Amino acid sequence: GVKFDLPIDMDYDDASQDLHIHLKKGLQTFNGTDALNLLRFRSGYYNADIGRVEMRSKFLKAAASQLLSGSNAAKAVELAGTLADNTNTDLTLSELQAFAKTAIGLNIANVNFYTLPGTGSSGSPYWWPYENALLKMINEHFNPYNEPITYIDVVRNQYNQGK
Repeated sequence: GVKFDLPIDMDYDDASQDLHIHLKKGLQTFNGTDALNLLRFRSGYYNADIGRVEMRSKFLKAAASQLLSGSNAAKAVELAGTLADNTNTDLTLSELQAFAKTAIGLNIANVNFYTLPGTGSSGSPYWWPYENALLKMINEHFNPYNEPITYIDVVRNQYNQGK
């Protein structure tokens, strides 16, 4: 389980999906079903889907912190096997185990989540990125090169990948 301090009550029912989420505010240990319900919950956030993204990030950071600490870290390779048995992926078990071994050395302070800067419009399912803020985020946190990545670089990369 993952210990997490849930900041809000979560109550939602959708009979068409047989989805029933009833989680209470406060510190608790989440099992797999409750964790999935927390991640699926989408109503009740004052800032809509951005609130959902923020909640997911906080929960995943708590899960990573607990997974990478103490005796859990020693079980990382075993957990990679469990992941492989319960996930559809083109990664091999040895690749997942290699990722797990790398994760053992991670410092949780270096595990970060970022939200694509942008905006949605009312009633639209689309998220429109803010070009300058996106480039700033890419260059500050993800750019492995000595030169800044530009808008032209992004467009050229999308064109070369046929998108």
